[in-house]
Amino acid sequence: MLKKIHSDHDQTDRSLVLASMFEGGFTIDWLLELTGLKAKNILSTIEKGIEKRILIKEGPDCFSFMNNSDRINFQSSLNPTEKSRLNKLIVSIFLREPLDDVTTIAVVVSNLLKTTNDIDGCSWLLKAGDSYRRMKQHKKAIQCYKKVLKDLKNYDTDEADRIVFDATIGYSRVSNAESDLKSVSSALKESIIRVNKHEN
Repeated sequence: MLKKIHSDHDQTDRSLVLASMFEGGFTIDWLLELTGLKAKNILSTIEKGIEKRILIKEGPDCFSFMNNSDRINFQSSLNPTEKSRLNKLIVSIFLREPLDDVTTIAVVVSNLLKTTNDIDGCSWLLKAGDSYRRMKQHKKAIQCYKKVLKDLKNYDTDEADRIVFDATIGYSRVSNAESDLKSVSSALKESIIRVNKHEN
């Protein structure tokens, strides 16, 4: 009996450690895929986490750590190699998410804004930015567009240039504040230079 209790405790801790890799929150499905555990085990972990005020419920199926210090503490038990492997797996989970649910978009974006994204990640962020723009949520759209421009700054491919160009156009459409005008102008000039470089 003691062995089972210890095993359950270890399983709960391990689930929270893996959950800590989601910087902007997580869903039950994501944690299921990341841990490979059964749904009842994940639900038990989340329930215990909420009871101990480690986790909070953000939406119908979205959760996050109540304090970032707790998240970092759980994450600190992972070595760099394991973190890298999990980050790649998490991004692959994100990129399969459809852009038809506002809550899911918000959680995925909050995670992608806190990591360095490749072309696939930036392509997803660009689409999220466009979705926010259509919903008139301009501040959130700008966050997505600016992150794309930042993460693809050193990518030198036709596809990266296309994504940067589209993100720049999207950025220019939603930037009305005077403080953003210089950033938009600079981004447009850089985008034009990139496109012309590959066309010549």
